[in-house]
Amino acid sequence: MTEIDLFDYTNVKKKIPSSVLDHTPVHKGEIPSWKIVTAYFFDFMGISTITIMVAGFIKISFTTFMVTSSLQNAFEKIPFTTLTVNFLPLIFMSYFFFSFFFNQGQSWGMSAMKSRIKMQEMNFRSSLLWAMFSSVVMMTGGLSFLFTYNWMQKKNWGGFKEQDHLYTELTQDKFYSPVNLLEMTHTANKSQAVEANEDSYSQAA
Repeated sequence: MTEIDLFDYTNVKKKIPSSVLDHTPVHKGEIPSWKIVTAYFFDFMGISTITIMVAGFIKISFTTFMVTSSLQNAFEKIPFTTLTVNFLPLIFMSYFFFSFFFNQGQSWGMSAMKSRIKMQEMNFRSSLLWAMFSSVVMMTGGLSFLFTYNWMQKKNWGGFKEQDHLYTELTQDKFYSPVNLLEMTHTANKSQAVEANEDSYSQAA
């Protein structure tokens, strides 16, 4: 949808262009690969930053309870970095699943790049499938995207579209054929007559 400032057209001599008033937007093509990779990069940076901050906050909070030197020495031996890295796949899966499930196929990075995954709204299977795909892309540094994205498209499991593709599909011109009530009534009466004849034949037998 084209956004305009109506204050620019308060002068009676200026008219709003007809192209702006067109109620049927042009359907855009596929999203370029660089936009998809950039969206995943934004998600990766956001998830990693928040995870490191939360892990650091938890570590500092636990440190305040270590009142003796023996507890402090034992606590410092806990590999918090390793634990954080081990939990990253689960964090990736959870983040993408809930983002796709409740936000109709769009994460924060995709919102920044004006794109979303075309999928059914609040569909558990599609959300889980794309969450697994996105998590693998994160953990492989984007290499798996080169091999699996086209395969998923061939399977008709959805794909990346423009962010406003929902609005575009909603406002497309739709042509409906009128319903012929006389023909439908005749067909219904004919089927009822056939059923009545079959019942009479079965009773005679």
